[in-house]
Amino acid sequence: MNQLTSLINQLKKQQEQLLPFVVYRKPQSQKIQALLQRDDVLYTVDDFSESGFVLAPFCGTPVLIPTEKASLVQEDCSVLNHHTTSEIDSLAQDESQVIHEQLVQKGIEAIHSNQFDKVVLSRSETLEIKHFDWAEVFLRMVDLYPTAFAYCFYHPKVGMWLGAFAEQLVHFSKGQLTTMSVAGTQLIQAQQQPFWGEKEKQEQQFVTDFILDGLKKYTTHIEHSAPYSIQAGKLWHLRTDIQAKAEEDQLKNIINFLHPTPAVCGFPKVEARSFILENEGYDRGYYSGFLGELNWDDSTDLFVNLRCLQVVVSPLNPSTKVILYVGGGITRDSQPQKEWLETVHKAQTMKMVL
Repeated sequence: MNQLTSLINQLKKQQEQLLPFVVYRKPQSQKIQALLQRDDVLYTVDDFSESGFVLAPFCGTPVLIPTEKASLVQEDCSVLNHHTTSEIDSLAQDESQVIHEQLVQKGIEAIHSNQFDKVVLSRSETLEIKHFDWAEVFLRMVDLYPTAFAYCFYHPKVGMWLGAFAEQLVHFSKGQLTTMSVAGTQLIQAQQQPFWGEKEKQEQQFVTDFILDGLKKYTTHIEHSAPYSIQAGKLWHLRTDIQAKAEEDQLKNIINFLHPTPAVCGFPKVEARSFILENEGYDRGYYSGFLGELNWDDSTDLFVNLRCLQVVVSPLNPSTKVILYVGGGITRDSQPQKEWLETVHKAQTMKMVL
């Protein structure tokens, strides 16, 4: 635990010096890893042949902490118990339900007019937190969500983002590729297995079919599991595992094809993304992008940035603003009020660590 405290102190000193870093824990791992960049340059990804930790936005150029420009630190995290709490005030959200339900209704109408089959619509929620400590929040994510990829990414030219989520965009090593399709959301009820309706099954099938069809261009020997239920915090989701073989020079094409997936964008992708950019009314930033290890130790391990938050520090405000991002998949059978409640449940997953 003393070594972990030493690492956190290193990272806080890195932040004070306005130097980039990322600290993270992979799903089911007992190891926390950190990359501490030695300069403040904003490196970007050009062709995915680079090596380092990548953070990609929903739309735009991915940024990178290159392995050759950073120091790697690893510490054990097998014993954690972080329950420090902060005072949280929700900023004015009175109109947010109406606005989101109107957005969802607009998406449903676009589906009925055959613009696309599915669209993922999101919203943000701003909290003000007194005595905010990003390290406590990160360690609480590690503690509470052992099956999730938990991270904190800081760059003075990007800001600070934290998250905990389990959806993998792609894992690629020695010609073997794995990915997954995840969709459908249901609140966990005590001692009860989830019951999936046609809306959730259809939503998950859209994602699976999209990935399977698209991977045929870049991979061979594609296999997939049947859909099954997984837990994420207090929520159930439907998941299908997918494996294939691929050549190394196809990595860029595979990533560009998979991102953004129908689970965070919609289907067909081009039409759904255009609708999102025209109608959501805010910039998602790195929410629903992806992040992880790129060409590192002969493998690439990337995850979708779903349950995440953005930290906004103002020198004029003693409190810290934290922006939560949540969304849901919209199909022709969606109901605006239920979609709003789904985003409320998803927001609670992140509020638990605050």
